Amino acid sequence: RVRRAAMQQFLAHGLHVTEARTGVLIFAALADHQVEVVADEGVHSCVMTEVWADAVAALTGALRRNRPVEGFEQAINLCGGVLAERFPP
Repeated sequence: RVRRAAMQQFLAHGLHVTEARTGVLIFAALADHQVEVVADEGVHSCVMTEVWADAVAALTGALRRNRPVEGFEQAINLCGGVLAERFPP
């Protein structure tokens, strides 16, 4: 259910139509404390799955502690650091 909702948002916000297919969505179902990271094929093939797993773990843990902002900051920093290396601005 959460994966489906994340995919719907990924598509609804046009993250699948970026020029190099580098869209990434960090999605959280706050009530369920469930997190999904959706990455388009341009990113998914270049980033190890452990990066996404670490981001999910950071955000999930923070949600369980009722600290969603802290969790999103951690997840974004984890993903952003790796993405900046692979896809410099």
